[in-house]
Amino acid sequence: MKKINAFILAAGKGTRLNQGKPSDKPKVLYGVLGKPMVSYTLGLLRKIGIKKPVIIIGYKAASVKKALGNKTITYVLQKKQLGTGHALLCAKKYLKGIDTALVMGGDDSAFYKPQTLLSLIKHHQKSDSVITLLTINYPRPEGLGRIMRDNKNKIISIIEEKEATRQQKKIKEVNAGTYCFKTSWLLDNLFRIKVSDQVGEYYITNLVKMAIAENEHVTALKIRNPNEWVGVNTLEQLEEANLLMKKTKK
Repeated sequence: MKKINAFILAAGKGTRLNQGKPSDKPKVLYGVLGKPMVSYTLGLLRKIGIKKPVIIIGYKAASVKKALGNKTITYVLQKKQLGTGHALLCAKKYLKGIDTALVMGGDDSAFYKPQTLLSLIKHHQKSDSVITLLTINYPRPEGLGRIMRDNKNKIISIIEEKEATRQQKKIKEVNAGTYCFKTSWLLDNLFRIKVSDQVGEYYITNLVKMAIAENEHVTALKIRNPNEWVGVNTLEQLEEANLLMKKTKK
């Protein structure tokens, strides 16, 4: 593989896991079989040869450092949580000197198989895309960004739930929130992300929209197994993640 590093988004407050209030611990430290969910992501990255990923932390940052240690992690502090795009902007100095940035959430990547990430990286580098995103056909797509394709199967947009029409909401292919970026393009365009009108934050999906609008090469790799992606946004989903991990470990 060309020069690559991983960037894990881990600054969230976990409000939806705590009845709409900031939690007593960061979201990524909620336990799955007794271990912080982000620790599974770190183990996965070690398996594919990424030795010292960058973790972008914010809410209760000291507790994340205490839980995960300092030896094999580079930490970046996102003082104000202004969205996923802003998180990458905080880590921009670590984008220099590498060719590919693998960007993933610390709260929904515990179940990826090593081969899935290796395939994503290989697909990205072989296709010479500026962005390659991981997508999945998800049986319960509610609340997730739908993948819009044209009649040649080319991605033309990501439609968020609140912006989707009734017909678009029937689409099962969704954005899994894991991306590979060509870092030369990313460094040139991070500062161009526009703030979301709805919530006043800067989102990575706006980079995807920007690249598509400017006819840059954007590709996707689709996960075939829906159990490889588990978003944990509610206590019910956390319970589901624990049950699934228990089955996986058998």
